[in-house]
Amino acid sequence: MKQDKSVFLTATLVSILSLYNMDARAESVVCANGYMLPAGYKSCVPCDDSNLKKFSKNNPASLWCPGGNFIIEQKHQGIKICSADTLADSKHKKCEKKKTVSSRSAKKTVSQNKVDDKKSVERNLKSRLVSGKKIAPVNRKIRTLQVNCKEGTYLPMGGKSASDCKSCLDGYYCSGGKWTPDPSMNQGLTKCATGLIPDSTKTKCYDPTANQISCKAGTYLPMGGKSASDCKSCLDGYYCSGGKWTPDPSMNQGLTKCATGLIPDSTKTKCYNPDADKINCKPGTYLPMNAKSCVNCLDGYSCAGGKWTPDPSMNQGLMKCATGLISNETKTACKTPDAMDCKPGEYIPANKTKCTKCSGTNKYCPGVAGKKSDVDQGIYLCPDISKPNSEKTACVLTLNKSMMQYGPGGQTVSLSEQCWNNTGAEEYIKCMFGGKVRLP
Repeated sequence: MKQDKSVFLTATLVSILSLYNMDARAESVVCANGYMLPAGYKSCVPCDDSNLKKFSKNNPASLWCPGGNFIIEQKHQGIKICSADTLADSKHKKCEKKKTVSSRSAKKTVSQNKVDDKKSVERNLKSRLVSGKKIAPVNRKIRTLQVNCKEGTYLPMGGKSASDCKSCLDGYYCSGGKWTPDPSMNQGLTKCATGLIPDSTKTKCYDPTANQISCKAGTYLPMGGKSASDCKSCLDGYYCSGGKWTPDPSMNQGLTKCATGLIPDSTKTKCYNPDADKINCKPGTYLPMNAKSCVNCLDGYSCAGGKWTPDPSMNQGLMKCATGLISNETKTACKTPDAMDCKPGEYIPANKTKCTKCSGTNKYCPGVAGKKSDVDQGIYLCPDISKPNSEKTACVLTLNKSMMQYGPGGQTVSLSEQCWNNTGAEEYIKCMFGGKVRLP
């Protein structure tokens, strides 16, 4: 009996509380049809599109609010979802069947028509991209397809986003802007016109010769020159081909030195090799009139040799000996008829008419021009302090320790003044004895 009384009292208490629309645990709120109770709210709010988007993740068109008695909690209450074949009315108080559109060819829902319209726009966009035509913005979806490239960059073929923009190419300028991707062409890349070049930013082109000074052929622009009147005649040893030059206070413009072996022509606009057309004749030969090769020197003439330009009016390198003289043996010079020329290392023996090779102990022959005589000519004895070189053309000192201690007159002097610095016998003797002792 005690247990039955407890059950009865509990049921009675619940019935009494329900009469006052109250709960034993929490406060409750009654919402009319078309209203809902958001989480934590103590009063109802209208069940409209704005609030439904705020408090529900579902499409507002499919939601309605029947109203009711709700307990304040941390969840949204009073929101219901319409069945699959219905949609909420404008005030979200009830659900109604979806409206359909019928025609002879087909029946489609409004939502399906929207999908088809979107596909049609996309097909039209692709067609325009392939044809390369400029596309005018049709709607917000099409405008978002453009890519923004900053100044100095362009959108290459196949680029789809700003990260694909590339630096402008040489010879082109890129002013930047929004470009529609095109798989067949670069966007925002423009070639500079003929004679123009891009500036340092490659955002525009300019004429590099606009501020240059023009100097005609044979002249140059000197340091500090600021106008065409400052152009000067080309210098000797240089050539000046002329042109347009940017003034430079540190250097001459248009002045170029001829390479080694070349000289400027008469106009000083180019260099050439003055020996290019000359013919080289060795000593004892000359270049006859209008000839292209050398021949042996003539009797009674001397031919020193050299480089000659063919001349149809005269012989080149052929000199006639003066009256009373004849050609020497090599025909490189003229001499008296009875004179003999002996080259270094040879001498004229007594009563002989031909030179002989230098010989004899400690003797040398520097070379001589003489005549037939009853004594040897051109042969000398080296001093005791020297000896002849291997060709017997001169004497060479053999220095010793005692010789290295003295200067002029046998005096002890500093190292730089000592006579042994002169390695030739003649020079040493002149140093030591003041020229009083001579070689033979």
